[in-house]
Amino acid sequence: MNYKLRSLVAASITGALMLGVAQQASADSTIDIVNALVAKGVLTEEEGALLTKGRSGERDAAEAKSKKQINVVNKDGLRFENEDKSVSVALGGRIHADYRNFDHSGNDKLASNSSANESDTFDIRRARLVLSGQIMDHYTFQLSGDFAGQTAGNTGATLDQAWVNVNYWRPLQVTVGQFKAPISMERKMSSNTLDFLERSLHDSLGSYEDRGLMVWGIPKDGLTYAVSVINGEGNKNSNDVDSRVSKPEVQLNATVNFAELMGNKDAVYHLGVGYADTEFSKANSASSSASTWWVAGSNQFRTEARGVNFLALPNVGSVANTSNAIERQRFALEGAVALGPVKVVSEWMRNSFKGDLSPTADFNNNIDAWYVSTLWNITGEKFADFYKDGVFKGVKPTNNFDLGKGGGTWQLGLRYAHIDASDFNNSNFAAAGGGTQNGVSRINTTSKTNTFEAGAWTVGLNFVPNPNTRFMLNFVQTNFDTPIMIESKLKDNEKAITARAQFNF
Repeated sequence: MNYKLRSLVAASITGALMLGVAQQASADSTIDIVNALVAKGVLTEEEGALLTKGRSGERDAAEAKSKKQINVVNKDGLRFENEDKSVSVALGGRIHADYRNFDHSGNDKLASNSSANESDTFDIRRARLVLSGQIMDHYTFQLSGDFAGQTAGNTGATLDQAWVNVNYWRPLQVTVGQFKAPISMERKMSSNTLDFLERSLHDSLGSYEDRGLMVWGIPKDGLTYAVSVINGEGNKNSNDVDSRVSKPEVQLNATVNFAELMGNKDAVYHLGVGYADTEFSKANSASSSASTWWVAGSNQFRTEARGVNFLALPNVGSVANTSNAIERQRFALEGAVALGPVKVVSEWMRNSFKGDLSPTADFNNNIDAWYVSTLWNITGEKFADFYKDGVFKGVKPTNNFDLGKGGGTWQLGLRYAHIDASDFNNSNFAAAGGGTQNGVSRINTTSKTNTFEAGAWTVGLNFVPNPNTRFMLNFVQTNFDTPIMIESKLKDNEKAITARAQFNF
């Protein structure tokens, strides 16, 4: 090649190198040009090596620098992540602003019953901040707190979830900390994505957030399983106040979506089973040494509208020469079918309790609860698009709402739920006038403050203008098997209208 031409080319490339210094894109393109010129014989290999000397190091340094760079992404919350997304931290939250109105007559408000919760009221149902993220690809975490004030017997801020998940292999993952116990679909769903304002009566028998360890996984798309060992107290309670649980609770859950296994992306055919086993002491309340918490951190059942407490299970005390342990087993079934914009969901659960009341008397009592619900996306969104790993997620509108242009998702729902604790309506646990027998503070059946069965109808209308906002309106009627005293009136049902304005980020 002509020496003058070669010198001109070399000078031009050298100028490009000087102008593009410290720029990764420029380094890559310059090296590519030099390599092409060497391949065509315009430059010798020695000249090419001389011109690109140091550029490879600059490129590697630029790549290393980009990995350390933090990007701010506004997607499903405010997220901070590095260039290759191996490390990310997100800040999220939710606000659920509620209103509840109950069907009172004029006389109902003249006197009050301290056991009733039927108050027409505005409420901040949830006010949560959530910090979540991923570290080194295989470790995810979540830390969330609720600042809604007094909730479930807690005052001030409440720890909601605090867990770390290790995921080197999708079919076998490990979560440790405080997390949602996996026994039922309804509890695993986020409160942001529930079909109605509140979970059903069935949820009273399940587990809430609890502390322990869970091994779980997704062996194949459409299949999930979870095995957890938890305190068994539920309701976000710690287990270090006193010895309330004789042994930790073991929970099992498995789900299958037959539609996903068959490759059908337009439908959901979901089936799931759950089981749990534990023992707890008769006086197992964290707040009172004389109280027995039969279910998740409570011994009481409340209507879905968050109105009256319609049943308080009896407290059981110690008796000489008698075991203080109560065995609790949970059995659960769940099913769901979703075709296009319509889904039908149903769950059933039994809590079975066994124990000794005296050296000569024992008990084996059950509480059953179930619900069936249907929800219709009037605007046509397919539920299969929002189902993942055994749980329905929140619906995202096809088009976000814009004033004057329409959009958003409209939903219409109907649910019936039933709970049956009539097994406790026997001489061991209930009697006219109450009284104590074999350490049991029996339910007073003449006080008209308890009923052993209840069923609730809920009709709901939802509007989802965008993925971060939702407005909900419910009518809830709870029918009691026997009338109970509410606001100094004997009633066989409770009617309520509830509403929510919800924002999450």
